[in-house]
Amino acid sequence: MSTTLRPRIFQIAVALSLAGALGAWAVLWAQPAQAVVTRATGLVKFQRGGGAWQSLRVGLQLRNGDRVQTGPQSRLVIRTPHAELRLGEKSEAALEEMMQQGAQSIQMQRGFGWFHVQPGEGRRFQVHTPTMVASVRGTRFAVAPGDNPAGGAISCVCEGQVATAPASDPDETELASAGDSNDYDADGDFSRRDLRQFFRKLKVDRSFQTLMDQDVRYRNCTSCHRMTDLATDHSPDPTSY
Repeated sequence: MSTTLRPRIFQIAVALSLAGALGAWAVLWAQPAQAVVTRATGLVKFQRGGGAWQSLRVGLQLRNGDRVQTGPQSRLVIRTPHAELRLGEKSEAALEEMMQQGAQSIQMQRGFGWFHVQPGEGRRFQVHTPTMVASVRGTRFAVAPGDNPAGGAISCVCEGQVATAPASDPDETELASAGDSNDYDADGDFSRRDLRQFFRKLKVDRSFQTLMDQDVRYRNCTSCHRMTDLATDHSPDPTSY
């Protein structure tokens, strides 16, 4: 083989390899992503089709109907099309619908979940608990049925607005804005707390500890918000949840 032909063959081979790789990436990109695990800390598991619980790893693609669970001092982050889900410790949830477009929903059995839903035409995101339903179209908010979900659930709004309703009557909605916490007890009765006095962006005043002691469902708020003395803390505000 001539010395001038070898470089040409090499160039063709490289070009074909790149074309094949790009083609494969194009196929992967075109596949409808559902729900991908991006962070798993501590003891995290999932269950598929009612089978045995399995260890959960970063990069795993979850499916509609899968259940996820976190143990003590454990955290889980899942990204779906147009949403991010963060589950705190001792949480359990079922991914009911994780569609590319349209409706997405999750069933929180217990624990704490924080959600960032991107706004978009025709999109709807719902979180169901045994006593409450929270519906949004684009916002940041948290839902906490706590360790005893039959005892009620709270929904706290970090940004935007969230429509909540008792699970027994999803049409009986109450709108919560940033700083509000909507609470539904075991009977579905509604009450609201105004938490704006405690929070400044991603900082939370130390006096919030009293409320956390009274209601353990609020303890996971400090996983995103840094506890400080708001009156004297003039440091730059954190910029990311």
